[in-house]
Amino acid sequence: MVVSKQIRKVVVFGGGGLVGYQICRLMAREVKPDFIVVCTLLKSEAEATVARLEAEFEGSRTRFIGEYGNLFVREEYTHLSKRDIQGDSQTLDTIYADVFGRLTEEPENIATRGLMPKIILTYKPDAIVDCVNTATAISYQDVKSSSKVVKEFRDALADILGTDISGVIAKAKAGDPQGIAQLCDFAARINHLSKAPIESFPYLDNLKMIDLLLISQAVPQLVRHVTLLYQAMLKAKTHIYIKVGTTGTGGMGINIPFTHGEDKPSFTLMAKSSVGFAHTGLLFLLARSPGPIIKEIKPGAMIGYKRIVYKDISKFHTPVILTEPKKETLGTRISVREDISQYRQNGHLSLVGIDTGENGFFSRGEYEAITYMGSMEFVTPEEIARNVLFEIAGSNTGKDIIAAIDGAIMDPSYRAGLIRQAAIDEMLQKEKKHGIPSIAIGELGPPQLSKLLYETHLLQSVYPDLNEWADAANTPEQMAAALLRKLDESAIKAVITSLGLAILLPDGKSIYRGSTLFIPESKVHKIVDIHAGDVDAWAHHGWIDLRPSNMRVWKDRAGKMLASGHQKYAEGSAAVGPQYYSSSNIRTGEVVGWILSTEFEGSRRK
Repeated sequence: MVVSKQIRKVVVFGGGGLVGYQICRLMAREVKPDFIVVCTLLKSEAEATVARLEAEFEGSRTRFIGEYGNLFVREEYTHLSKRDIQGDSQTLDTIYADVFGRLTEEPENIATRGLMPKIILTYKPDAIVDCVNTATAISYQDVKSSSKVVKEFRDALADILGTDISGVIAKAKAGDPQGIAQLCDFAARINHLSKAPIESFPYLDNLKMIDLLLISQAVPQLVRHVTLLYQAMLKAKTHIYIKVGTTGTGGMGINIPFTHGEDKPSFTLMAKSSVGFAHTGLLFLLARSPGPIIKEIKPGAMIGYKRIVYKDISKFHTPVILTEPKKETLGTRISVREDISQYRQNGHLSLVGIDTGENGFFSRGEYEAITYMGSMEFVTPEEIARNVLFEIAGSNTGKDIIAAIDGAIMDPSYRAGLIRQAAIDEMLQKEKKHGIPSIAIGELGPPQLSKLLYETHLLQSVYPDLNEWADAANTPEQMAAALLRKLDESAIKAVITSLGLAILLPDGKSIYRGSTLFIPESKVHKIVDIHAGDVDAWAHHGWIDLRPSNMRVWKDRAGKMLASGHQKYAEGSAAVGPQYYSSSNIRTGEVVGWILSTEFEGSRRK
């Protein structure tokens, strides 16, 4: 197998699992990179896997490096237990900020402190193979149970708050002892309910359960995980990323008989499958973005197996104790958990079984049933690893999900390209008829696009030729003053502010605005504090900026646009592309399209 020589540094997430380990072996044997970073959840796993690989490839040029921890949280939390994380309010608050907060370059931000980006930025791998079962890690957080607890808390709280205590408050304010006592009792009931421990998880109370529910939502976690991954790979200049994904059901349908709980179809499995394919969708977007090659191999069967052993059986990380059953007459209630000390114990339960790695340890009967023809059946980790290696080598295995989606979706058409210009011409005619230019409404989302369109329109209305923008005779200060004069005599000013956009005036201290501002963004608070640097950030993200400093930015853009249209070695059809602006005429949307494609790297890759 011939693999590109640029694959010298490799990171394998989930390198201690069945597939990850086989990928490490094939990489060491076929690719022979300088080093392979084996990332596992547990320290013991990392050490054991590295030791096995070093023994097998003794004398090889490839070094094996072990890293361990939870890839989905910041580095300082990677070695904490689930209980340690869930039981601490400050940790829950930090994770909330990590999932929903802004990504910045600040030292305490998740983009800097997360274990996954740290590993990528430390080793700057040419290739990343991700064998972590992301869908399981993100979806198996029992949102259903958390939601049930939070709903019960909400209903109980509503019962308490539904009582009109205005009279009690008035009496308490007047100093009436009975009113004070009643008000104290009311507060005590709310406090007791909020701090009441959850029956099955005594380290959690109702308030912490609300925090847990907020951070356990799968989609925000998945989006943040993929965003962190992408940003880290861009900085590390990673060449290729391959995900070993999951269907969530081992390739079976919604009728899968192997349920997680009483539901059929299983809520847990359906949630896992949803996250698995949502992950594929996000990877599809990454594959169409600037950066590394993105691929996904998605096994549609149970992966197995590792070894057959006789061992003690554990459930939920707790050894199963063999106990003598006792007879119980059914009444109106039944306990699902009792103190095991009430039962006669006969040691640990031990059985022969088959270790299938991340999928679990199955008895012979379970293995026979799950691999039965027409059931989940199974695929070997070696087969998966070989397909991964072939894809890294550039061979087409036909098993890359991203390539399959690429081949199935409908791409832009020649007919639509012809119709586009006809639509633009018709809009221009109707704009002349109604006497108002159609620049931006804000339907494409971020105010930054509207900002760029309106700034282009204002520049065009004063300086109709691109050469005038770049002309040194037109200073930034003169341009800012000219645009303000034009704006003050134009109806477009009211259009801009009515759409929720602010216009920052040349002095940088005052704005034109309407009743609503979409920047700064706040769907919760009506009043937002202004801190140092906020105005610059808001002007960048969505305010029409008439300051001379922004005019300098536009002059620089104009120079680059003019230069792009006069490339020495680009002519004929080769001179046509999103990176070239071939005319000095100002076409508002075309100018902004060029900015988005080049300056913002927003051009589609496929």
